[in-house]
Amino acid sequence: QYDVVTIGTYEVPIWAENQWILSLDEYAADPDYEIDDIIPTVRSALSHEDQMYGAPFYGESSFLMYREDLFEEAGLDMPERPTWEEVEELAAELDDPDTGTAGICLRGVPGWGELLAPLNSVILTYGGQWYDEDWNAHLDSPEVEEAVQTYVDLVRDHGQSGAPNAGFTECLTTMAQGDAAMLYDSTVAAGSLEDPDSSSVVGDIGYVAAPTMETEHAGWLWAWAMSIPSTSTDPEAAWEFVSWATSKEYHQLVGEELGWERV
Repeated sequence: QYDVVTIGTYEVPIWAENQWILSLDEYAADPDYEIDDIIPTVRSALSHEDQMYGAPFYGESSFLMYREDLFEEAGLDMPERPTWEEVEELAAELDDPDTGTAGICLRGVPGWGELLAPLNSVILTYGGQWYDEDWNAHLDSPEVEEAVQTYVDLVRDHGQSGAPNAGFTECLTTMAQGDAAMLYDSTVAAGSLEDPDSSSVVGDIGYVAAPTMETEHAGWLWAWAMSIPSTSTDPEAAWEFVSWATSKEYHQLVGEELGWERV
């Protein structure tokens, strides 16, 4: 029914193994496309058996965003690579009910693409896991319990009001309106926080790595990509569109017309 589909890093290797989508390596070998310019981790996540099956038009990780002006007023410094313990301490210092400023904003809406996106990264950096290699569940481990408790306590004690109804969009709005001192979420949030048409805190936001505990890094990896179904009746025409929509020229167009913070 479709010649091009939009899917994410989760689906690509599964759909590729089931031969529902075509390998793009042959098409992307065109020197004008410059496939080697794609961020290696994103390209790998969109590959199966060393062949790329999804062309990314978007990639993201997660990081901690914070109000540099509020930190300066409070005489606080944000570590370049903060731990969750340090984030807790900073949130307690910056939480200000009198001005309606939450110490931190974190997602609370249930769902794999909502609360579990940031919470999962907390679980993993605390040394927790969902399953081991033999598919034994480990969500009742002390590491997972500590990670979840940390997240819940942080939201309850120093988070935004209405947290159970706050997803990415709501947290982004809270931060953009100046109602939170910190936000841990997707890197794509920066595009909106630095856009004067949608943010009142342009130029006041600092960015540091995702908070860690037991692991060296804690940022997640996600990408949206375009793939060509194996049922396509005209894969060459499909690739013509996909290659344009994911090209350097398209990024240049977006940057020049809409602003580089979008890119």
